[in-house]
Amino acid sequence: MLQIADDALALVREKQTTIFIDRVHSVDSCCFTFAPCPTVRFGRPKQQDAYVSHVIRGVEVFTPPCFPLEHPLTIRVSQFLGFRRLVIEGWRLV
Repeated sequence: MLQIADDALALVREKQTTIFIDRVHSVDSCCFTFAPCPTVRFGRPKQQDAYVSHVIRGVEVFTPPCFPLEHPLTIRVSQFLGFRRLVIEGWRLV
């Protein structure tokens, strides 16, 4: 289940836009498969037909069709040197 934290909701409303999650790119090796946490971006994806639209807490969120929505994931704000960005918390559980 994908959720949006209060701080992320405030940032998205401040920017008055939608958000989308990049496609999950997995890295395969002989012994394991690794899927780094995808990026959360502001706006709409270039290929909207390749994404699924959800409305979460009044915000339109586009996710790839294979995105794991059954796990508890939360979109939060991360801040570094005054720059704010959205990140997915709980990705290690996927």
